[in-house]
Amino acid sequence: MKAIDAVRERLQIDRWHICGQSFGAALTLRYALTYPKRVLAQIFTNANGALRADWTQTHAQRNRASIEDIRRNGHAAMRRMTYHPRHAKRFPPDVRDILSKDADATDAAGIALLLEQATPVLSVRERLGDLRPPTLLINGRRENQFQPARNWLSEAHPHIAIIDVEGGHSINIERPQEFDAAVIDFLSARERGPAWQFGTRWQAK
Repeated sequence: MKAIDAVRERLQIDRWHICGQSFGAALTLRYALTYPKRVLAQIFTNANGALRADWTQTHAQRNRASIEDIRRNGHAAMRRMTYHPRHAKRFPPDVRDILSKDADATDAAGIALLLEQATPVLSVRERLGDLRPPTLLINGRRENQFQPARNWLSEAHPHIAIIDVEGGHSINIERPQEFDAAVIDFLSARERGPAWQFGTRWQAK
């Protein structure tokens, strides 16, 4: 969180809007919980790890297997993982190619370390009641795995606005126009009224 806030300081910004996707959403949500007065508003997308109810033995075993595979086989192991960009069938081909090349350029040892140290403690589910900045989830409704978390969020934390878009996990890439429109409308609504109105304006149950 200090590293993220250091970026804000270097940019000489007092308060800013933040947006997180997938793993990054867990980081931006945690940042907003840590530094609420520095966040004007935030948007996040499908983030299974951020809203995970608990860290089970099955989760731990799968995570350990992924870590060991990456440490043995490097990028070949990463390419087999379902969340590697090369498997993203709904991405535009040129975007998929660019992101796949970026993934192949990452430090495999660093990814293994990230999975080892961050994934088990990624969830902020139990802290969302303390979330103060206006927050919008843009949900890719076609990712079936995430929908129970989306529905729980809608019921447990109605102060968090939700809009559903016809797409999958990386909704910002799959449906960029709808994603951008939702972001602009949400931030514009923030300028027009108090934060509590956001949920009323956007909640899509």
